[in-house]
Amino acid sequence: MHLHHPESPRRRALPAWAVVLSALTAASFAALTACGSDSSTDPGPSCPANLPEACPSPPPSYEADIKPLMAERCTPCHAPNGTGVGRAGRDFTRYDALSAHRTSVLSQVYSCNMPPREATALTPSQRSTLLAWLVCNAPNN
Repeated sequence: MHLHHPESPRRRALPAWAVVLSALTAASFAALTACGSDSSTDPGPSCPANLPEACPSPPPSYEADIKPLMAERCTPCHAPNGTGVGRAGRDFTRYDALSAHRTSVLSQVYSCNMPPREATALTPSQRSTLLAWLVCNAPNN
């Protein structure tokens, strides 16, 4: 049994900005590559800086919003037989796999490295929804 000493600090949940900062830091060390992308981390001049400052209420739904978006836009590469899994090692057909990599997904989407440049870009609505869900710590809702 662990006793909490009254003078020892308590652990607190990280604010959204800290999660985002951690995600962007992680992206500088390891970039995902998929579907033949060049793994460049330079987002280019057309990459919007539209990361939500906080989790919206209510957060986007995994089942209603994110799962269909991933099926349409990401799992052609990031699936067991997808063209990107062998290189990127990511299978995003299941919530648990996507959630486990949420920090790197946030970094790659926010920096416009995913989808890769030769693929069709996310629509502004898709990008906004996915980034909001990731800022909300990827709830399984």
